[in-house]
Amino acid sequence: AEPLDDKSCDEKYAKALEQINGVDGKYDEAIDLLTEVLEYKCGKFGELAIECAPAFYNYGVALFSKARLEND
Repeated sequence: AEPLDDKSCDEKYAKALEQINGVDGKYDEAIDLLTEVLEYKCGKFGELAIECAPAFYNYGVALFSKARLEND
């Protein structure tokens, strides 16, 4: 994959949110996108930076939603 920059990171984050909030909930794709976003943001800002918080939150939402779906 191409290395991310701010713009491509923002695009992947927006796409991940669409996958999470969509009717079908494509959580696997969202998890993959958010993994890339977090690797970039944590590398740029540090793991504990506030800039990473929304991505960590939505990563958790995607993981939880996927687990809930698989256990129904």
